[in-house]
Amino acid sequence: AQVDYGIYESVKDNKDPSIGWPIITGGNITLEGKFDLDDLSYIKPPTKENFLLKKGDLLFNWRSGSHEHVGKTARFGMDGNYTYASFILRIRVKEKINNIYLHHLLNHMRRTGLLARTTSQQVNFKMNATIFKKLPIIVPPYGEQQIFVEKLESFEKHTQEIINHLHYLIFL
Repeated sequence: AQVDYGIYESVKDNKDPSIGWPIITGGNITLEGKFDLDDLSYIKPPTKENFLLKKGDLLFNWRSGSHEHVGKTARFGMDGNYTYASFILRIRVKEKINNIYLHHLLNHMRRTGLLARTTSQQVNFKMNATIFKKLPIIVPPYGEQQIFVEKLESFEKHTQEIINHLHYLIFL
């Protein structure tokens, strides 16, 4: 995979969309590996092409004040121009790895503490790109990855249907 750091720029007070592009920060990635875009910041359009997010890119939170947030990973799939902040590693997979498989695997590794073993702490907990690139990842044949993804997505769909039905029953 191609792994790149995001843009280093202070964005805390950049809440005006007229500034330019939305920038994804660690705060926009949930522990469940989804995006929360309720609190977006904006920056001027970046000049380097590698800062443009493409559908299928994985965004890996490599640095955080909270140990449990290091490694949370979301899969980008939105339309429009977006970029990503410096505490995010953008992972663009190549043909041997299914990005959905890797998304689930990285979040599983974070939840089970496997990534915690590779983090260090100064002011924040972190796992930089050099450490990340050396991280051993289980990569079964692509066909097996696809079967895993299909089964997991089916399970998640059925789980959501059950949750929706329970909400319906509770709030009749």
